[in-house]
Amino acid sequence: GAVSADPATNVNFGAQVQLSLLTQFPDRSLLLTSLQAGNISTDAPITSFNALNNGFTRLAYEGNTGNTFTLTDLNYRFYIGDRLAVIVGPRGVNALNVFRGANRIESAGNGPISLFAQRNPIISMNSGQAGLGFDWQISKGLSLQGVYSAGNPASASGDGGLFGGPTQIGVQLAATIFERVDTALYYLNSYTNNGTLNNAVGDNFIGLIFPASNFNTNAFGGSLSWRATNKLNLGGWLGFTNSNIQNAGFSGNVNTFNWMTYANLIDLFKEGDLFGLYVGQPPSITASNLSGNINFPSLLSGTGGVTGAQPATTTHLELFYRYPISRNISITPGLVFVFAPGNTASSDTITIGALRTTFTF
Repeated sequence: GAVSADPATNVNFGAQVQLSLLTQFPDRSLLLTSLQAGNISTDAPITSFNALNNGFTRLAYEGNTGNTFTLTDLNYRFYIGDRLAVIVGPRGVNALNVFRGANRIESAGNGPISLFAQRNPIISMNSGQAGLGFDWQISKGLSLQGVYSAGNPASASGDGGLFGGPTQIGVQLAATIFERVDTALYYLNSYTNNGTLNNAVGDNFIGLIFPASNFNTNAFGGSLSWRATNKLNLGGWLGFTNSNIQNAGFSGNVNTFNWMTYANLIDLFKEGDLFGLYVGQPPSITASNLSGNINFPSLLSGTGGVTGAQPATTTHLELFYRYPISRNISITPGLVFVFAPGNTASSDTITIGALRTTFTF
């Protein structure tokens, strides 16, 4: 309902650095320690109405730490027998790091430009830090992954600790079919206490922020990737969430849905190059029937918080081309078009042009 002025076009320059230290132990075990520093962010301030677009514009390689190194991974990985791998630790244990992605191009530094095009957003929903995960190779071409992750494990009081605050638990069954088709089916359950899905993509706000709404969310999804030829890879995914409000005196559910289709052309003009075309719909609220007139689509449109879905859906179109300059350096120009951002038909199209340079050592 509200109209905000376009803050104009800006040209930005930034960097992100990730340092990974791999310490090998006997008996096929590994300690991973990762540090990250950066200053890239497409976010508008949370106090601005434009912040509602934040979930639709994020780049895959964002990470604004104020150029200060932060600890992103501290976990221990080891084998039990020949088919079961286990991961445990206080940082970096979540579905993002445990589930195997069907799209083999998935990479913030070498894959798609946007965060949405990296993977099904429900996998990153409420991804925590500390926990326990496993990867079981059931048979050739068939595996099962599982993870439990706590979002605020270091807090000794209030909504925190391993079991008292935001949490994520999930399982994924991954299979390779006919040697050229990779598939994955996954289920995740999460608890959030801030009125959101704790997801950086699409419709993240699903209830009140002040005072915060608590939600228990069940998420279901599937991914498919088909290596049609040695140079052409086609795929996509679907994702659905159902969130039930947990606050005393309230009732109701919020549903979201997202999808993506993509085509990757590999070694098109030069060995190691990659052309990607991605078209999809970021998570959109398809139904909201919370009691107390706190339904987000209606609050956003100024109609009083009554039940209902978003009035429209956002379409995401992305093109990029990764060109390897050398074994250690690649450049990736890309374009991202966000039609009807914020799942609002009257919103102007957002256009993002990016030139990513990746150094790998």
